[in-house]
Amino acid sequence: MNLKQLTNKLLNKWPYKLLCLGLAIVVYIIHSSMEFDTKNFSIPLNVIEEGAVVDIAPASYKVQVRVRSDAETIASIHENDFTASVNLNNISESGEYQFPIYLAVNKDFSDKDVFEIKQKPKSIKLKVEKKDVSYIKLEPSFVGEPAHGYEVAEFSIEPEYVEVVGPESILKNTKSIKTEKIDLTNVKNDFTIETKYKNPNSVLQVSEKGPLTVKITMTTSKMDRTFENIPLNFRGLKSSLILIGDYPGITFTLNGSINSLETYELLTSAVYLDLSNITEEGTYEVPVQFTIPSYFTVKEKGVESVTVTVEKVPETPITVTENDSNPVQAESGE
Repeated sequence: MNLKQLTNKLLNKWPYKLLCLGLAIVVYIIHSSMEFDTKNFSIPLNVIEEGAVVDIAPASYKVQVRVRSDAETIASIHENDFTASVNLNNISESGEYQFPIYLAVNKDFSDKDVFEIKQKPKSIKLKVEKKDVSYIKLEPSFVGEPAHGYEVAEFSIEPEYVEVVGPESILKNTKSIKTEKIDLTNVKNDFTIETKYKNPNSVLQVSEKGPLTVKITMTTSKMDRTFENIPLNFRGLKSSLILIGDYPGITFTLNGSINSLETYELLTSAVYLDLSNITEEGTYEVPVQFTIPSYFTVKEKGVESVTVTVEKVPETPITVTENDSNPVQAESGE
């Protein structure tokens, strides 16, 4: 058979022959695929951001990996044979970009007889922003109530500020970074504690690893207590003079520690007028004075002074009838 006869024979009814060949290939592929096992993995995506920008909305990105091979090989393949990553280091401006996802395999993976590896997705869209550095103040996070009558007077944290790296907009709106909780329940004495910080946002990287030293100074809590319509006492009026008229009680407010002030009882002579400088009858403006412990402060007074009227004691006895009002006799200063 010469070449021309061979060619004519091969081309005779060639569409049918080509169709048969295609069907044979399909059957082979289907048969081959039935001999392979499949294994699926969900690989965490590592975002590499060592350059000028960072991902401003990080999430737990996953890459789906599908591997096909014979049963023996499939059994030896594990999730840690794969590493998925996306690299932001070549971007220098804020914006939204489509990044390719790189799938790397363990160096020993090449020795395995793997028929097929597929990944999904092949790329990912990320919104990135320029990276900045800021020094942000640390603040303690107090929980619990101190012992009754006590409160935090002041505190200090070492270090006071920490270096933070992250997106410009998020750094701008981060005013402080809180420590882990510091329990003040029933505390009344000063104390020092070592603790750590609580990162307010996963995109922020805090350079300080800790521990942080927090010093807390306690003090007694203050309160105001108002006393109403407390009777006036009159001191030092000369025996030759007599006080005329009625004088209402005085209202005032004291400030002091809760533990002392909430149980304090006023003396009967706590509010008084000193009349010792009055030598003649007449009307006088006399300042209101108080007899209280030095650890209390008079915060508010209903009145600063009281107008009093005094007269000379009559030389002849006075006959008192039912319709007359009795004059008020003050304490004698002599």
